[in-house]
Amino acid sequence: MWMALVAGASAAQDMRWIQIEAQPSLLEAETRARIYAQEFPDTQAHSIGSGWYAITLGPLPEDEADLRM
Repeated sequence: MWMALVAGASAAQDMRWIQIEAQPSLLEAETRARIYAQEFPDTQAHSIGSGWYAITLGPLPEDEADLRM
């Protein structure tokens, strides 16, 4: 599983998202996100541009994101 720590662009700069997967279609991303959400309720799927969709956990405080990595 590929994982990356992604810094949020929100006003709360200390919040993070953990990207656990990316898919080239919204349908596949939503399907995979539902599977992850069974174990991780903070799972999200969203567009990252260029037709790709990220599956992420978060947002999380930076220290919690570090622990979950």
